[in-house]
Amino acid sequence: MELTDPSLILFLVGIIIVLGFVVNYLFLRTGIADPLFLLIFGLFLGSYLRVIEPAVLMPLAPIFSQVALLIILVDGGLDTNLYEALKGGAHAILLAVVCFLLSMFAVALAAVHFLGWELLYGLLFGAIVGNPTPLVVFSVVKRLGLKERTATVLRLEATVAEILAIVTALALLESLATPQPLPSAIIADAISKFSVGGMIGIIAGVLWYFVLDKVRELPFSYMLTLAAAFIVFSIVESLGGSGPVSALLFGLTLGNEESIAYILRHEREILRFDETMRAFHSEISFFIRAFFFVYLGAICSVSQSDIIIYGILISLTLLAARIISVLVCTVRTNLWADAAVMSFMLPRGLAAAVLATLVLSFADHFPRGMQDALIISELTFVVIFVTILICTVGTCFFLRRIAIKD
Repeated sequence: MELTDPSLILFLVGIIIVLGFVVNYLFLRTGIADPLFLLIFGLFLGSYLRVIEPAVLMPLAPIFSQVALLIILVDGGLDTNLYEALKGGAHAILLAVVCFLLSMFAVALAAVHFLGWELLYGLLFGAIVGNPTPLVVFSVVKRLGLKERTATVLRLEATVAEILAIVTALALLESLATPQPLPSAIIADAISKFSVGGMIGIIAGVLWYFVLDKVRELPFSYMLTLAAAFIVFSIVESLGGSGPVSALLFGLTLGNEESIAYILRHEREILRFDETMRAFHSEISFFIRAFFFVYLGAICSVSQSDIIIYGILISLTLLAARIISVLVCTVRTNLWADAAVMSFMLPRGLAAAVLATLVLSFADHFPRGMQDALIISELTFVVIFVTILICTVGTCFFLRRIAIKD
């Protein structure tokens, strides 16, 4: 049967949902992160069983990844405490910048030494794999039961680092075709994206707080809220801002309506975004997350065994950079007690996968053309898998340590 067969499609949809439920249960019982199983399942469907052809799915990556990112970031915003976000914002930004820069330069040096690349291409690869993905970080943090301050810093750090990675990688790709003053261009672009996305996200969240006051009792008010999030995300992106930042702050505003009501001096008798709507959003997040990681596994492909070895070395380099960054940024702070659990929050995923596929369209600007572009793409997929595996092992260790203490 081919993927165009409706019965096969329905069967796969059912299997993915069941698998998502089972691996989520296993995570709660064992601490083994569910993305790992979903990635492996997708890998078998795509690269080995050939039920799904990776080449057919690749064009869907930009659309699917944006939808998944929006849903997960809104979910993360709903779970974030406003006051903790304000208190932990500086630490999150510091950690994001330090960890991203150290990771990018460490990977670049490793690529120059092990692969014989020029520094510019090493920096490009370092930028592509330089940030932890919010999709995994938000999911793992939500289930680990971390202190609110630590959880908030990790959520904000993942979001900020992803934007830094995207902005830097795109600037480096453009520089291959049109040389430009990279540092100033990157800094200006990042500030612009943060400002536009943050401002519109907060304004939209406050306005929607009042809209929910009128439509909360009507049927499908949650779907209307989700539609508003999609519209805000697309408007921000079209204006040159950061859609991910707007989605996070839109969700954060709705998730902290008590604080918003107090700031606006607005009388509030009942919650606008109540537990029923939160529960439904959680179900949607589960659905999107399960399908995204299966999809990500399905489009992965590695043609050479050497790629796996180099991918593992790059992943270990990222782990070392993460540990150093966390130690430097948390010393003498109230985050120091959680430095160990913060150190293994390095899973790569969404941005890295999309940027790796985008590299293929710039193949003409590489010394060996498509061959070099494919190496970067395949290395990225190995790094995604290995870093999620490292995060999974770290999660298991953390949960067992808690169990022993209890």
